[in-house]
Amino acid sequence: RTTKSNSLQISYHRGLSTTLGPGAILQGHNATLSFSQRLGARFTFQMDGSYLRGKGFTPDSSMESISGYGGLQIGLQSNLVATTNFGFVSQRLSNLPIVAPDLRRYTAYAGLQYFLPTLRGR
Repeated sequence: RTTKSNSLQISYHRGLSTTLGPGAILQGHNATLSFSQRLGARFTFQMDGSYLRGKGFTPDSSMESISGYGGLQIGLQSNLVATTNFGFVSQRLSNLPIVAPDLRRYTAYAGLQYFLPTLRGR
């Protein structure tokens, strides 16, 4: 659903999925959620989340992953945007053909984005 001031997207998949490249095929569930809301002319709030759980085709193989991110974008000028974001990721793998560590991490970052003025009309 999308309107002038907000956007909401939800998806769900059940069945076969690949993850971490072609070496890991899982049978399970994937769900994603994305939401953004304009808070006036210069502010936008955004959040995203995903969940994946599946079993592999070899005995006792599985993967579970959860992640979520949220942030605020602030329009400082017509071509300059400041962003701040916070996120969490948790990943657990068991007996998959790909070696990857179990994770449980929080992240935070801030940034500035500059958009070049258009060259049309010159």
